[in-house]
Amino acid sequence: MLIPRYMDFNELSVTIYDFEFAGDSLPDHAHPPGSSHITICAKGEVDVITPEWTKTLNEGNIIEFYPRQMHSIVARTDNSRIVNVPTSYARS
Repeated sequence: MLIPRYMDFNELSVTIYDFEFAGDSLPDHAHPPGSSHITICAKGEVDVITPEWTKTLNEGNIIEFYPRQMHSIVARTDNSRIVNVPTSYARS
């Protein structure tokens, strides 16, 4: 099961996703124009999948996602964790 948590640090909001089991996933999605983020693999190992490529992230690896870039993330190991940190925000 995928367990999201949201944390606010003044003006910065991050999302932490805990993947309880290998195979748990954050389904395909893309972020709106003007919104991008980095994803940090904080624990375990995950596959980042886009229509063009697949990359494996280990603890400490970071990847950047751009607006409208379709992607999903699948845990390769039990108890994996990623942290999403916005690098820009969509204007409402």
